[in-house]
Amino acid sequence: MANEIRYTSIFSPNKKVTAAQYIIELVCKNKATYFKLELPIKFWDFPEWRGFYQAQLKRCHYFLGKYDESILIAVIRSKNIFSLLADWIEAEFIKEQNKMDSQDRDTKHERIMDSKGLQTKKQDFSNLD
Repeated sequence: MANEIRYTSIFSPNKKVTAAQYIIELVCKNKATYFKLELPIKFWDFPEWRGFYQAQLKRCHYFLGKYDESILIAVIRSKNIFSLLADWIEAEFIKEQNKMDSQDRDTKHERIMDSKGLQTKKQDFSNLD
């Protein structure tokens, strides 16, 4: 899935990119914001960004082999991550994975109960006489 071209590029107008490319665009955007830098269109072609972009892309592919792209995107957006090389970053992906797994279990439990015709939500019967 990570190799599917389905995200709209932030820095290449009217172009679709893979999940890995999109994720690195988010990382680079966060770094530029943090350091108060302007990121030009197709910034990865500029020498000052090329090395950073390539290193991040390599690390991103490693993480995409372990986690769903939605996990990476959620953490990068919520924590304003500007490098995937930080030692603590994988712990954040694990936390997000556990959170999503827990939500999935809760949703699955509700669906199972619904399919058996059981009540899944509390109802207010206080107004019944």
